[in-house]
Amino acid sequence: MKLSVIIPIYNVEVYLPACLNCLVKHPCQDIEFILVNDGSLDNSDKIMEEYARKDARFVLLFKENGGLSDARNYALPYAQGEYLFFLDSDDLIRDDAIDLILKAIEQEQSDLIVFDMEFFWEDSDQRKRIPGMVKKSDQSVKNLLLATPSACNKVFKKEFIVNNPFPKGMFYEDLASIPMNYPRLKKITYIEEALYLYRQRSGSIIYTFNDKALDIFECFRRILTFYKQHGYFQQYAEELEFLMIEHVLLYANRRFLHSKQASNYIHKSYQFYKQYFYHYKKNKYYSLLSHNDRVFIQLATSNVTLLKVVVALKQWLKRS
Repeated sequence: MKLSVIIPIYNVEVYLPACLNCLVKHPCQDIEFILVNDGSLDNSDKIMEEYARKDARFVLLFKENGGLSDARNYALPYAQGEYLFFLDSDDLIRDDAIDLILKAIEQEQSDLIVFDMEFFWEDSDQRKRIPGMVKKSDQSVKNLLLATPSACNKVFKKEFIVNNPFPKGMFYEDLASIPMNYPRLKKITYIEEALYLYRQRSGSIIYTFNDKALDIFECFRRILTFYKQHGYFQQYAEELEFLMIEHVLLYANRRFLHSKQASNYIHKSYQFYKQYFYHYKKNKYYSLLSHNDRVFIQLATSNVTLLKVVVALKQWLKRS
């Protein structure tokens, strides 16, 4: 079997039919759809069973709630496919996504197939495309490290995920695991199409704070320890630093702004960065960030009080 599509499911009865409808329209029989019910309390189980009765390619698994990583890992022993594709149950894929993925598998036999994502907002017509590779002509590990670490826009050979499963209970499960697969990749294929459609729900918590946001520090300890222990750090130091600039100094700090201890956490993030690197402005990829992102990082590392005022003012102007 060529491809196993793994879909963790938890209380998504509203979104699940649309997700599964994206799959059943593909006629290929050399694939399977593994649905992992992660202890849902709604009618997701009934929806799963309805689709399985109509299509033998669906494999149903049921387990106690353990979170996204645990549900993904639970499916691994059952997966028969040579390649694995992870699809979140509230998201969608393009109509021709499976066809293009299978074609790439057949023609390229790569260790990894990567493609673009498109964010869509359910309460607006807004769309945002996220490239799978920053430099389109450069299908290298360095280029992968500059792009999104999401598991959902990637199809790996099964052994990579089996040998490096997702960390259970971590807030940044993709970031904490996917980059560790990169140095061992021998061949990468990039499909320059937005095959994965990522739903941004109303009231998204993408920039809200909870204590699990502090997992970002353990996440990067894992990444950097891995690259150092296996002798990859020097080769990819610039790319790893840029990854940390984006995810610690930018994305995590945006979350920390919503905490009562914002100043403390943002200061901690900069001190954490300086344990490993020194001058973020000198990173050769720093110019890839937008002007607004660079201003945000500059204020976060120098004047948190002013940063909070600027962000509050921008939000007020946006609402007015």
